Amino acid sequence: MAFARAYGRSVDEIMTRDPMCVAPDADLIEAIALMESHHVAQIPVVLKGAVLGMISKAELLATVARRFDQSIHIGQGVRDNILAAIRKERWAAGAIVDVVVTNGEVQIWGVIVDNNQRKALKALIENVAGAERIVDHLKLRDELPL
Repeated sequence: MAFARAYGRSVDEIMTRDPMCVAPDADLIEAIALMESHHVAQIPVVLKGAVLGMISKAELLATVARRFDQSIHIGQGVRDNILAAIRKERWAAGAIVDVVVTNGEVQIWGVIVDNNQRKALKALIENVAGAERIVDHLKLRDELPL
């Protein structure tokens, strides 16, 4: 109370009169767009006139960061499983292969001996849990410039 008396201001003097709000089921993109267009760092979440909470840019960023970390962790596990499976196969001899896994997409990079290795690698990868799509960047050894 002493602070309020000393500075003599009331809430209605500093509050936002018509704040932008979002519903609890609003799309996150909509919430971000509202924050950006109105130059605010947070907006209330309202249902039937009652404020349920606030959503902030900091919370959104933290959520994105957590999902990114989870995606990398999951992708690393899928990558490890693919490379371990390749190392077990005799037909993979002579191939120099690496994979990058992002959100279920497996990019295969490297050099192979022939197209039978390409087909076998793709078949192997298709059977690894978490591998949803394959993008082939493989090169045949005979096609490489010396």
